Amino acid sequence: MFRIITFCLSFVLAAVNLQAEDFCVPVINWSKSVSFCQGNSITLNAYNPNSTYIWSTNANTSSISVNTSGTYWVTVTNSCGSTSDTIDVYVDQALNISLGADRAVCASSNPKLTVPYSPATTYKWQDNSTSNEINITQSGKYYVKVTNSCGTYSDTVNITLHNPAVINLGPDKNYCAPGSHTLSIPNNTNGNVLWSNGSKGKSISVNSSGTYWVKVTNSCGTYSDTAKITFMSGSALNVGDTISKCDNVTANLVANVTGGTYLWSTNATTRNIIVANPGTYWVRYTDNCGTYYDTVYVVNLGMASVDLGSDTLICDGEQIELDAGSSGSFYMWNTGAQTRKITVDSTGTYYVSSNNGCGPVWDTINVEVLNLPLDTIGDSAFFCVGGYIDVNAGLWGYGSYYYWDDGASGRFHRYSTPGAHWVDVGNYCDTIRVNFYVKEMLHVPFDLGNDTALCGPLLLETGLSGIRNRFFWSDGTDEAQTQVTASDIYWVEITNACGVYTDTIKVEILFPPQIDAPNKIICNGTPVVLEAMPDTLTVYQWNTGSTSQSIVADTAGWYKLYAYNKCDTVRDSVLIREQSDIVFDLGNDTVFCEPHQLVLNVGNLGADSLRWSTGSKNGVLPISTSGTYWVTLYNSCGEYKDTINVQILSRPGGRVADKAFCIGDTAVLNAYEPMVTAYRWNTGATSSSIIVDTTGWYYVDLQSACGWTRDSIHVQVDEPIPPFDLGNDTIFCKGFIWLDPGYIPGATYTWQDFTNSRQHIASSSGKYYVTVSNTCDSRSDTINVLITGPPVYVLGDTVRFCTGSTLTLNAQNPGSTYLWNDGSTSQQLSTDSTGLYWVTIENLCGKLTDTVQLITDKPLDSLELGNDTSICRGEVLTLKTGYPGSGITTLWSTGATGSQIQVNQTGDYWVVISNTCGSWEDTIHVEVLDIPVYSLGPDTVICAIDGRVDLFGPPNMVTYQWSSGASSQNFTATKAGTYWLTVNNGCFSYTDSIFLKEEYPIDIDLGPDTVLCFGESLFLTPGNVGYKLHWNNNFRGSVKEVTRSGEHWVWAKNSCGLFSDTIQVWFDLPVDAYPIDTTVCDDDEAVFDFTGTRFTVEWFDGSRELVRSFAEEGIYSALLTNTCGTFPKDFEVNIVDCDCPLYVPNTFTPDGDGVNDEFLIGYDCQLTSFEIRIFNRWGEVIYESDDSLLRWDGVIDGKPLPIGVYIYIIDYSWSVYDETHRAQIKEVLFIIK
Repeated sequence: MFRIITFCLSFVLAAVNLQAEDFCVPVINWSKSVSFCQGNSITLNAYNPNSTYIWSTNANTSSISVNTSGTYWVTVTNSCGSTSDTIDVYVDQALNISLGADRAVCASSNPKLTVPYSPATTYKWQDNSTSNEINITQSGKYYVKVTNSCGTYSDTVNITLHNPAVINLGPDKNYCAPGSHTLSIPNNTNGNVLWSNGSKGKSISVNSSGTYWVKVTNSCGTYSDTAKITFMSGSALNVGDTISKCDNVTANLVANVTGGTYLWSTNATTRNIIVANPGTYWVRYTDNCGTYYDTVYVVNLGMASVDLGSDTLICDGEQIELDAGSSGSFYMWNTGAQTRKITVDSTGTYYVSSNNGCGPVWDTINVEVLNLPLDTIGDSAFFCVGGYIDVNAGLWGYGSYYYWDDGASGRFHRYSTPGAHWVDVGNYCDTIRVNFYVKEMLHVPFDLGNDTALCGPLLLETGLSGIRNRFFWSDGTDEAQTQVTASDIYWVEITNACGVYTDTIKVEILFPPQIDAPNKIICNGTPVVLEAMPDTLTVYQWNTGSTSQSIVADTAGWYKLYAYNKCDTVRDSVLIREQSDIVFDLGNDTVFCEPHQLVLNVGNLGADSLRWSTGSKNGVLPISTSGTYWVTLYNSCGEYKDTINVQILSRPGGRVADKAFCIGDTAVLNAYEPMVTAYRWNTGATSSSIIVDTTGWYYVDLQSACGWTRDSIHVQVDEPIPPFDLGNDTIFCKGFIWLDPGYIPGATYTWQDFTNSRQHIASSSGKYYVTVSNTCDSRSDTINVLITGPPVYVLGDTVRFCTGSTLTLNAQNPGSTYLWNDGSTSQQLSTDSTGLYWVTIENLCGKLTDTVQLITDKPLDSLELGNDTSICRGEVLTLKTGYPGSGITTLWSTGATGSQIQVNQTGDYWVVISNTCGSWEDTIHVEVLDIPVYSLGPDTVICAIDGRVDLFGPPNMVTYQWSSGASSQNFTATKAGTYWLTVNNGCFSYTDSIFLKEEYPIDIDLGPDTVLCFGESLFLTPGNVGYKLHWNNNFRGSVKEVTRSGEHWVWAKNSCGLFSDTIQVWFDLPVDAYPIDTTVCDDDEAVFDFTGTRFTVEWFDGSRELVRSFAEEGIYSALLTNTCGTFPKDFEVNIVDCDCPLYVPNTFTPDGDGVNDEFLIGYDCQLTSFEIRIFNRWGEVIYESDDSLLRWDGVIDGKPLPIGVYIYIIDYSWSVYDETHRAQIKEVLFIIK
């Protein structure tokens, strides 16, 4: 790369200053753009005498210096008006041009080279193109020169253009004798070459049989091909030595050489044969090299066999190896293992699938891991003084047994005296001896202490050990002590063999005082409250002398607080500041002229924050556009807002465009603008518009609120468009012509492609026209251009069309003469006949004769593939369209395009044939019948009593033959034995069998319902069932231990049905010696009822009645007997008075003297209901109430009742010992006054 460096000095663009007395408006004449190299600068000069300046940079001097890219403008104003101009400044940088490394590219990807684009920069490639990019069209050297104000830069790159590779090694080849043969690819193939033998050249020599491939990689991709080379010998056939197959499938025997003839031992002559039977097969292959033989042995594998054995037990820590057998199979265990054997050490159901290629075979085994017996008793077992403990030796599954030191054999053993003991515990896996002590425990005395208050955490202790005691604290702790860190009420619950014990303590945790108070502000004299965290045990001392937890501050300054309690002394300070409302004014709404600006300033008002309507948060806001502006100021006292409307007026001018008018006519110059108040034309006119009839320059001075501005207009007089002529329609062989309507001053030109140049190039055939216009009129002209070139052949070689149709031949080549073989001379010729046709075509550029052969087609409406059909596996069916020959397009569903195909696979086959008369199609379904392999299912069982098993054969067979002689598809077996079915599908036969094993109903017996004493256990054994047992609580096993009352059931099922048994087990409890107290009313009896219980009763008087009644007080003894033993029991009967009398007066005197003025009722029992009704002497209810505490004053509806005799009825009830008693009182009531 090289570059040319040029130095650009700072320079000045000066404004042109016109000094004409009659034209004082400022003048600026800049170019559209300028560029210079980075590090330099440019001075933009807009100087005009007695003028003011506003730049886009906000400068107001007559010139500015710039050194950055951008668009710059200036407005220059003097007493005559304003003028503006704009310039684009480009600051160039030194370039780093890189076309990249030399490389290869793919032609199909439309490659191109590109360098960065920049304004004011020129580009020149090796082909003289001037864009910033170039298309790569051929291999070679590409270079570019890029020039800007900093210099010229260039780069070069070598490009290799690759095309997609076309690789074809040809068909597979057979050679008779050993030798060397060449495989090659085209020499013009570009890219990296790699052969299967590692060679990288364009060809390789091969001298041994094999499959060879080549890969070519270039920038377009990777391309490859493969060829199979065979040097003939007997081993080349390579049918195989031994082929294994399954009983129910076929084997495909294939000779590994093509190109000759075949003869198999089955007399087949195809390259491959399909065989269903085991045996020895041979093939003889013959070609121009000779005759060769090969032999293969076909053997049947049979299904794999797998037997994991019976369900089994292993001891904890042991392992068992499960073996699926059958080497050479594929294994899949439910553990995910795929090996023949696995080792397991945990309880579970394990199953495996074994598949040797002939189908999967399954087996399952249940493995149960039996835990070894452990010591579940511990060193000691505790019971409370005066009580007992039932020691539990644990449940250890299959084969569990227990032997205690006193000869007992149950799982539980009861002890009520201290001492040393042992028990032997065992199961199927092991036996251990557990030694332990039975110890007596006393009641627990403990105290958490008195309620307390202190600083910091506290450790609460019970003073007891955790050996025999269990602890539960209110905070969830389960140790003998707990740490507390917060004030609360804490309790602990201690449980041991003697009972549950609880104690509670209230703890108050004190903390140092908290007085972290923030600084505050007094707004407009409003006081604020200062406060510390409240605490009843803390003393407060403010520097104001106050000792309260909070004070009110109404003056600025520092406030200090000292606080102390039992835990600490702290202090804090708070600064109080004063603030007031913000008073400000943005000023009155205002109007001013461009380019002046308004600046709004609120930055010195001491606000905490502010926000303008524009979103700005700056204290100063420059205004350069009209609008409504507001600002909001914020401090601690609130928010404050003001608004101002600003209108910025634009200067008039620049609205009147240059004019043109036709000679003899006039033009109107209209300078009207709404904001203009006065007009002053150079013609002397003062109106907003004038009429002119002569060419020249006109200007107008415009006066508005912003001062005077001048606008200039140029007026031109047009002449009528003269006639013009593009010439006669023309024909030529090649090249182009210039079209020119002539120069017409002031006119515009519009061509058919909307271009506007005066001249136009016609380089292709077509119609060209132009319109020339001015203010006088418009004229147009048209020319037809035909660029013929020499005649070309267009008829083709052969054309086919349908019989009965007419074909039109078009010789095309416009601008030529034509002579057909029938003597006609038109461009087109129509015919409906076959034959050879020709035409001679001649124009200025040459002459030729074109010939075509016409052929007529007929409809293909006899297409018929036949009905759907079937063939046997190994057979081949030929499908024909019946239309061979040329002119017919054929497409089969297989992709074949001939008139016939051979098929040997099941499927739907269709064909579409087409010619110029149309398309026809047909479809046929071909079913290839194979050996009808099916399965009657695995061997199973059948109930010996009325059992039935439905056996199902495969559908759609030609014949069925059962071992029973039946010929139906399905069969129902009613007894045990072996059954087989042979089916035939018209091609092959297949037989499968199934064995039905006899089984009988299951005998399950749990025994009769039974009663046991609590602490005993019952083992349920349903017998030697031989089937999986299902217990009611999901228990798994053959023996179930029962230790609590309830209903227990078990069931099992087989082909004879579901069989079950149920047993009800009750557990009785010993009877305590405490007497039973019963209290009854003096008019009732105490009843003791033992019906529905399992007790037998013998009363003190020898009676054995289960229900006894006693009406007198006393103690009645009885002996209660259940499975736990005979127990004495006393029943104490107490007799009490259950009456509830009411005290109701028969007279009261409601005369207002304060004595006996109200009707009241007294009682001394618990009423459950109450109702009183009072009647007059005619039997009418005059008063009623359900309130037993009523205080009636003898007034009804606001009127006192008269003296007289009345009747009352009271209904009430009461409850004694959960029994309800009822009574009614009916008496006379006197009212006396």
